[in-house]
Amino acid sequence: AAGLVKGAMGSDTGGSIRNPACLCGIVGLKPTYGLVSRAGVIANSYTFDHCGPMTWNVEDCAIMLQALAGHDPADAGPLRNILEELAVECAILKVAGSEMINYVLDENVQIHGGNGFVKDYPAERHYRDARVNRIFEGTNEINRLLIPGTLIRRALKGGLPLIAAARRLQDEIMSPPALTEASDAPLAEQLRAVAAFKKMALMVLGLAMQRFGEQLSDEQEVLSWAADILIDTFAAESAVLRALQASTEAPNTAELQTDAACVYVNDAAARIEGAARSALAAMAEGDTLRMNLAALRRLLKVTPVNTVVMRRRLADAVVDRAGYMLGST
Repeated sequence: AAGLVKGAMGSDTGGSIRNPACLCGIVGLKPTYGLVSRAGVIANSYTFDHCGPMTWNVEDCAIMLQALAGHDPADAGPLRNILEELAVECAILKVAGSEMINYVLDENVQIHGGNGFVKDYPAERHYRDARVNRIFEGTNEINRLLIPGTLIRRALKGGLPLIAAARRLQDEIMSPPALTEASDAPLAEQLRAVAAFKKMALMVLGLAMQRFGEQLSDEQEVLSWAADILIDTFAAESAVLRALQASTEAPNTAELQTDAACVYVNDAAARIEGAARSALAAMAEGDTLRMNLAALRRLLKVTPVNTVVMRRRLADAVVDRAGYMLGST
């Protein structure tokens, strides 16, 4: 405005470019989010902050914007790209978390008996409030379609080596089985089970892409079964890794963490097998189906564990601590 420079840069959260420009008789522009790099800017509001030009006139503003606009690898600003990278994990956590709390609170109502339906008891409110979690932030059915759909789109664009991994798995299935040595390492069996879960997810996704091609998006049942496999795989690996971490960082709860991980992996194996069998039956029949089921049995070999003893130890810990038993004590 003083005529000292042709243009200057500003940052705009709620009007810090536009308002001064209006009051000083110059042109200020708040560009589209992500159009101009924010590298080096300490954001006041991560999703609202924009960088833009301030100039004497519109023509100078257009020239300056043309020079400023474009991708900057040093700018971590465009939230859309960041959220896209985490979309699958967010959907998995949303579905798994909302359905787990729904199960827990359903059991809570059962424990209260008829009182679980009476407003004077907290179980009624908790159950009613938790039920909406499966609806808002995208219904769980929509999120189940998003999980495998996003992975497949990334694979087709070359951003995820899903197709190459599926081919390697196919070669493994067609080759003679390799001998694996037993390991005494903590949770070694559970880590092997998680690796098998990943192969099952890969097998189902690969066969689905091969069978349905561009029409896969119409096969919502198959996508939902694939999503269930991915959700259980993600949760099982998280539980095992957390238990391994607890052995050094939280020794007071390490045994309980191990019990919880073993129980979850054991139960997840049965769910994953059921989902995989249903998906395979929807994609093939006859000899092809029998061959695919044989591959399933070869890949998914999980030895059952005594979950009764483990669940009792976990339940006793809850009673003893009168609350959550996996936190620090």
